[in-house]
Amino acid sequence: MHYGLLVNIKGNESESNAKASPNNEDNVWPVAQPHGYPKNPPPPPQEILANRAEYDENLRYRKYWPPEGCSDTPLVCLYRLYEFLVVDDVTGYRNTIEYFCK
Repeated sequence: MHYGLLVNIKGNESESNAKASPNNEDNVWPVAQPHGYPKNPPPPPQEILANRAEYDENLRYRKYWPPEGCSDTPLVCLYRLYEFLVVDDVTGYRNTIEYFCK
């Protein structure tokens, strides 16, 4: 899996395709990259499932929940529920339902 930008304990940045672990020689940990705003409406399920791992990573590290320039409306929340349902992210789905019901 590609983590993108990695930061070692000393704070130096490096690009790597290797999976980082706490016990590796360089003491490198993955750092979440901000993926910005979501695009609404989201793509159809076939497109999401074709790139499920990448889409799931983008969902997990998304910086903002509502799209740029919009407030968080019930429709935007339903789009998020749809995305978490399609990628089968139970934790994200549960958290979105909890946020929606508050």
